[in-house]
Amino acid sequence: NVDADKTYHNLTSCIECYACLNGCPLHEKNRYESKNNDEPYKYGNPFSLLKIQRLIIDPLTPEFEKSKLIEKAKDLGLEVCIDCPGCKCGVGINLKDEVIKPLLKKAYNIN
Repeated sequence: NVDADKTYHNLTSCIECYACLNGCPLHEKNRYESKNNDEPYKYGNPFSLLKIQRLIIDPLTPEFEKSKLIEKAKDLGLEVCIDCPGCKCGVGINLKDEVIKPLLKKAYNIN
């Protein structure tokens, strides 16, 4: 029996309403850059980063997969989140503290 921590359970409360996409500068990059190429969603968004963080903190995810997940977050443009004031969540998940900051810390050693 493996127990997940409180943050994992908080992240599972996401209802996929996509309210977090509104005003997200990372997600906005998709709109501007998709006009010029065939990759409409090259960049991530708070929702995709939440899914990645949830897998990282899932006690059943093997350690070797976690480094791949961090690289995926970086490939999706995680560095844009460094200067962002924060994400908004329709159900009250603290995206900045429970998703973005932990990913930035793991990916770039930024607190």
